[in-house]
Amino acid sequence: MSILTGYTEEEILQLHVRDLHPPKDLPFVLEQFNEAASGMIKELRTIPVLRKDGSVIYCDISSSFMNMAETPLLIGFFKDVTDREVAESARRESERRFRDTFENAAVGIALGDEDARWIQVNRKFSDILGYSIDELTGMTFRDITHPDDLKAGESWRHQLLRGDVDHFAEVKRYIHKDGHIVWCMLTLSIQRDDYGNFENFIAIIEDISQKKKTEEALQETLKEVERSNKELQQFAYIVSHDLKEPLRMIISYAQIIGKRYKDKLDKNADEFIEYMIEGTTRMDALLDDLLAYSRVGKNAASFQDVDLTLALKKAISNLKRIIGKSSVEITSEDLPTVTADEVQMIQLFQNLITNAIKFHGNEAPRINISADRANNEWTVRLSDNGIGIDHEHLERIFLMFKRLHPRGKYPGTGVGLSICKKIVERHGGSIWAESSGPGTGTRFCFTIKDQAMG
Repeated sequence: MSILTGYTEEEILQLHVRDLHPPKDLPFVLEQFNEAASGMIKELRTIPVLRKDGSVIYCDISSSFMNMAETPLLIGFFKDVTDREVAESARRESERRFRDTFENAAVGIALGDEDARWIQVNRKFSDILGYSIDELTGMTFRDITHPDDLKAGESWRHQLLRGDVDHFAEVKRYIHKDGHIVWCMLTLSIQRDDYGNFENFIAIIEDISQKKKTEEALQETLKEVERSNKELQQFAYIVSHDLKEPLRMIISYAQIIGKRYKDKLDKNADEFIEYMIEGTTRMDALLDDLLAYSRVGKNAASFQDVDLTLALKKAISNLKRIIGKSSVEITSEDLPTVTADEVQMIQLFQNLITNAIKFHGNEAPRINISADRANNEWTVRLSDNGIGIDHEHLERIFLMFKRLHPRGKYPGTGVGLSICKKIVERHGGSIWAESSGPGTGTRFCFTIKDQAMG
């Protein structure tokens, strides 16, 4: 006893039973001793023993009576079972925590037998499906699964039982007690014993009905937007195309009138004819740009490997006349090969170069094209020494018909950069402009995915 408690035999003889047990456990200990003394029990339940150093051990106690000088004595035999009690206590605590986790989980959890009959479900599982816990216990997944999802569910169950998979997850439909459909994300697995034998299914469900409704509404919206965009593109194409012929006829006759009757009418008439020719010519250019904008993505070529260096050379060749007229200096570094629509890459370079030439400063236009790679995309940069752009206007310039300067000062319809934006976005990239302000030049940048990396 002294080894167990840390007291000497002399010290133990001076102690009362109350001194050998934690105060909070005394009622239980004394009750055990009283029952043993009355002969009701011979084996005491595991009781805590307070050691001299203040630590607590746990002992199993067997009791027996002995008469000493006609005085009955209760003799106890103490066995240290602290390790067993600590392990048992840890097991009980683990079970308690599991029960609490199971019952209070934010997702539905159910345990099922080999036939997928529920043997235990938690509160959330009950709340999701509208049945009480008692109602669900004993039901199978077939009783609450949408008929169209039963075949897939049975297939997965058999695969799990055979050991083909260790778990699976899928979106499926359950039938709520009131009859409405509940969309859930289901994760199903099997719990096995140490020998690999089946113990139970573990089903975890999360109600995603609201998310599903939101996704369906979004898909409908996207379909409607796509349909509207197609109709708008078709409308723009038809209107632009159908207006071209009568407009050209008006331009032709206006030019004939201007030549034939120049100086034969009064000064106002000559001026009005010039306005008519200028306005109709500008409208013709606008219709050309609208047609070009509507064609981006419409009957476009499929993507293929495109050497941007060659695409740039073709764009420069197409602009040979305007480049020579403006004494433009164009330099470029090595450009990558990307997966793209070659015709649209040429058009993209043409529009950006034309824009740089149009908005040049007092010096002859100087343009440099470079590219660098980061993560899984290329960034192509076209820098010029032009008039620059105020920071507040850097995003506006890509909007349709947005002009920052009077029409008479710089020609154009305000559609060219919008076409660039549409081309880049068709290729999954983005485009933007950088400038420190008026007189500092502008850098146009666009990204395009690097198919070799991605």
